[in-house]
Amino acid sequence: MEIPPEKCCTYNFNIVCILNQGYNESTEMSTQAGGGGPLGRGKKRKECELVMSDGAHLRSLVTAALFAAAITVMTAYLLHIPLPTGGYIHLGDTLIYLAACLLPTPYAAVAAAVGEGLADLLTAPMWVVTTLIIKALIVLPFTSREENLSCRRNWIAVGIAGIFSPAAYALAGCFLAGTAAAFLPQFLGTLVQGVGSGVLFVVLGLALERSGLKARFSAA
Repeated sequence: MEIPPEKCCTYNFNIVCILNQGYNESTEMSTQAGGGGPLGRGKKRKECELVMSDGAHLRSLVTAALFAAAITVMTAYLLHIPLPTGGYIHLGDTLIYLAACLLPTPYAAVAAAVGEGLADLLTAPMWVVTTLIIKALIVLPFTSREENLSCRRNWIAVGIAGIFSPAAYALAGCFLAGTAAAFLPQFLGTLVQGVGSGVLFVVLGLALERSGLKARFSAA
């Protein structure tokens, strides 16, 4: 069975087309020679599918790395407001939400954890372990499988992340400070961060939706 040319273009991987051509030629030769049959065709097809899968994995991996770098810069250096509890307010979660809407969940979780973890390592090392866990978890309610960024599930996910993250950081703050009195200031500060990141994500998401980013990203 021939792999459609548009499939090759979808993955932007020229070697897939080369394998496809080799597969078709070998199939034709096998047919003319009266041998090879389904076994040879199946082997070639698996080779093509394997290369296409590797191309998708590489694209997701590179995109996740770019998101991680952007999240680090956004969190550690842009609109970085320290809190009395040792934490800080930032808008880096906006990029986490965007990554979770564009990338498969495992890649988005790694981008979020690495990006925010590096930011804490640079500015508030005491929070690194907590951040690695919390930021990996807040991507779970999102989905990248919908055609649009602004789907119902992702809007709900913003609300879930905006509540879960402050509560989790507030509990961690109590543990680090050794007192329950740290809960409220940490919760309110991180809540402001969550609301700000959520609002910015909604504005950015709607703008990117009009530009057709999700459709182009999915077709890349």
